[in-house]
Amino acid sequence: MTDITRIFALLKITVFGICIFLALIYSLLILLIRRFHHRLNMFTVNICVAVICGCTYWMSYFIMYEYDIQNLFTEETCTFLFYIRTISTSQIPYSFAILTINRFCSIIYPGKALFKTKIFVVICVASQWIVACILSLPFVFNIEPVKKLLPIFPYQ
Repeated sequence: MTDITRIFALLKITVFGICIFLALIYSLLILLIRRFHHRLNMFTVNICVAVICGCTYWMSYFIMYEYDIQNLFTEETCTFLFYIRTISTSQIPYSFAILTINRFCSIIYPGKALFKTKIFVVICVASQWIVACILSLPFVFNIEPVKKLLPIFPYQ
């Protein structure tokens, strides 16, 4: 039975690695080719960065879970682990929501110059990352209920 779980773990790690590689290539193409430097592609780069962050977290989590579990759930790393998990996992839906809000404002208010500027793109992307960091703060201040939910936590 452990062979099947190892195979699935390696499959998860491989899929996350492929996602990181593809998102990195896609975002580098947008950043390096000058004709792709416009507002909507900057949101696409933001989505790629969110995918890279999320997949990097989950790939490293599954590597640690499969090969070094005693160092994964320690008293020192528990708070940081769940804070980063919440940030990295929530960035992908937040980035799509920010893209949707930007498109909504651009379509509903076509005469407003603010919604067509790169400053508005920067404000949207920065607000997305700030909101994700702020909404993840409860894990820093109140981690005890999360520790009780863990299946393998040596300090229960």
